[in-house]
Amino acid sequence: FFLLMIRRPPRSTQSRSSAASDVYKRQDIFFVEPDRASLKMGETQDIRVWAIPDEVRKFKDELVCVVKDNPIPVQLPVICQGEKPVVEVDATTLDFDRLLLKQQASKTLTITNVCAIPIKWKLNGADHLSEEFQVTNFGGELKPTQKATIDFTFIALKQQKFNTQLTIECEDVEGMNAVSYTHLTLPTIYSVQISVVAVSLIKK
Repeated sequence: FFLLMIRRPPRSTQSRSSAASDVYKRQDIFFVEPDRASLKMGETQDIRVWAIPDEVRKFKDELVCVVKDNPIPVQLPVICQGEKPVVEVDATTLDFDRLLLKQQASKTLTITNVCAIPIKWKLNGADHLSEEFQVTNFGGELKPTQKATIDFTFIALKQQKFNTQLTIECEDVEGMNAVSYTHLTLPTIYSVQISVVAVSLIKK
């Protein structure tokens, strides 16, 4: 027969170092399943240890296996690095300024996964853009440090102005409901028409 438990450092250990105190701040990050069992000679059983961090930092604990009639427990360190999905963009404003009719301009946005876990992202609001805008990439998955680009093209089809806001939504690939948002702004864009007026000078 054996018993499994998560053993945290005592209060005296936590108070010796501010860094250690921060690491062991929470008491409900690691869970063991099952936490006890009876095994016959030569028999094995899988034990699952869950880590559910709630902050972006490192958590440490100790998995202790206490065997019946054995005074020496088996101790295994368990470590977890808490992360949340985060992306960075090289610009939050895409300014096309003023554009003559029938002309077009393009801007490229680069997205980088700056966290330590794979994430999936999507561009929200692009489906509501008018026909003057063309977008090449609407979402995907990114590994840590991986980049993706979105090309925006604006074509001045008629004389008017536009003011639009888009959002990049990212979450972990395992669907643990950790979501973050980055807002993008397309400031006021003008489609400008220039009229040429011919003036005749008549001598009298």
